Order: sequence, then C-alpha cells, then structure tokens
Amino acid sequence: MPVTLERTPIQNQFYAKALLEMGMGIGTVARKVGMGKDTVTAVRDSQNLSPTIYERIKSRLSHKWARLADDTLDLMDRDDIKKASVNARAWIAGVATDKLQDLEGKNRPTFNIVTVVTDTQRAVDRLNSELTLLRQASNTSV
Repeated sequence: MPVTLERTPIQNQFYAKALLEMGMGIGTVARKVGMGKDTVTAVRDSQNLSPTIYERIKSRLSHKWARLADDTLDLMDRDDIKKASVNARAWIAGVATDKLQDLEGKNRPTFNIVTVVTDTQRAVDRLNSELTLLRQASNTSV
C-alpha cells in the first residue's frame, strides 16, 4: 500500500528532505525525524514541497529564532557573563559582535565558489565562441 503524506506535518517533511539532501541515509533520517522508512522514501520522492511553502516555513523559522535569541538574551545578565570562563566570555563577545554587524548590514560578503566557477566557465565558453568566430572571419577574409 503506497504511503501518503497528508498526516505528516509539512515541517517534518522539509526536515527529512533537507537531511536527505545533505546525504543522510533513509534509515538515519527516519530515526532522526521519527518517521518510518516508507514515509521518508515517500518524502524523498514527493514533489509537493513548493517554493511558496518553503518561503512560509523559512519566514516562520526566522521569527522563531529571533524570539529564542531575544528570550535567551533576556535571561542572561552581567553576573552570568562574569561567572563564565575567559574563553566563554571571548566567544560571547565575538558572537555578539558578529550578530550586531549582521543586524546593521555590515556583515562580511558571502563568497560562493560554485557561483564563481559557473560564471568563469560561462565566460570561458563565451570567449571561446568569440575566438572561433574571429578565426573563421580571419580565414574568410584572406
């Protein structure tokens, strides 16, 4: 009997799909997400995770992370930081600085090597095409 996904929460489907795309095996994903192997296989094979649903979930998650960060910071005071080890305080300062820069839009640019390689390959292909045309034009004009 084929597995249907109507009763599987969409966030669980996304989580399973993400883990699968990271290269985890079906059995590992099933245990981690709490699904049966047949359900994970159905998630893997499904096409119902549209970009619209993905964007809604991503938006919800960003709000959840913001709320969690705010709640965590509200529960931490100077005395807690003073009690922390020197390494922990240095880590807290670094993370706080980095997140402040992110919020201010001063974060470091992202360097995506895949994009660079793809763009470079396109440029090389375009230049090779132009070179071929120039050689053909040169041979014709002689």
